[in-house]
Amino acid sequence: MANLRKKFMCQPPGFEKTEEEHLVCKLKIVSLSKCLLQCTSNSSCLAALSAEDNKTCENYASTVGKQANIANSTMVYAEQVWDCCDWNSTSMNDQTPVFQDCQDAFDKGERKSGAVYVLRPDPSWKLVRAICQFDNDSGWTVIQRRLDGSVDFYRRWSDYVDGFGYFDREYWIGLDAIYYLTRTNKKLSVYLEAHDGDSGTANYSTFYIDHADFDYTVHVGGYTGNAGDSLTFHDRQKFSTFDNDNDSKGNINCAHFHKGAWWYKNCMTSNLNGPWIEGGKSARGKGIIWFDWKPKDYSFRIVYMKLGR
Repeated sequence: MANLRKKFMCQPPGFEKTEEEHLVCKLKIVSLSKCLLQCTSNSSCLAALSAEDNKTCENYASTVGKQANIANSTMVYAEQVWDCCDWNSTSMNDQTPVFQDCQDAFDKGERKSGAVYVLRPDPSWKLVRAICQFDNDSGWTVIQRRLDGSVDFYRRWSDYVDGFGYFDREYWIGLDAIYYLTRTNKKLSVYLEAHDGDSGTANYSTFYIDHADFDYTVHVGGYTGNAGDSLTFHDRQKFSTFDNDNDSKGNINCAHFHKGAWWYKNCMTSNLNGPWIEGGKSARGKGIIWFDWKPKDYSFRIVYMKLGR
């Protein structure tokens, strides 16, 4: 096994450290940036490491025995490395375009709706990745997506600050990213789809959150749409997780009670980071809830939250 001196792509939050060996995909790639790009394009990859002495790229797979789907690769065993960074770490080469947000990408000619783009929402902040959706005249930055329950959303405060998940499945872009994005993207569109295929949209002309010093307090208003307004109730509320209770419910931790993380008040009319429930029937308030359309014992199947200008 080569001496692994440089560490690049890292495991997402919540992936537990173990003593097991994990399969890696070993590639002959000279460019270190290309090594990371191979990993970021593959949902099963948790880490990409470069061995300087023989110019190899080693992609750590997410499960023992699960083959990473990368062309021209061979599988080997290797020791796991735990010195990891942000799940949304972004590699780029000289040709990788960087946009302020998805509207900026649209304005510069991008039209691959549903693709992952590299963004820098503020010059003073880091690069992040997000899915962009494009319509006839605008670009939307997807900050949250629920599809199938493949990602656990009942997580700690630090995970919600940094972001987590997989771009080909479910993800939360992170509160820090939302803070910087909503400096200029102050429109929110929420798409909801029920288990029977019925769908609706809630649009808000005003949506932004405060800095971390104010626990990412949300400001929301100006509802239009056909799904009902289940978010204005949460206006001017701080974000809460089970390990950082900022709601106004007194002795009840709303995040713990509703098994989610949200701008809870006392407690909620929406809970879009609640648990995904097969079939949609949930214990009251413990699901992906949008109360002004469906009752609190109904959990939606698909949700997109996206920001626009």
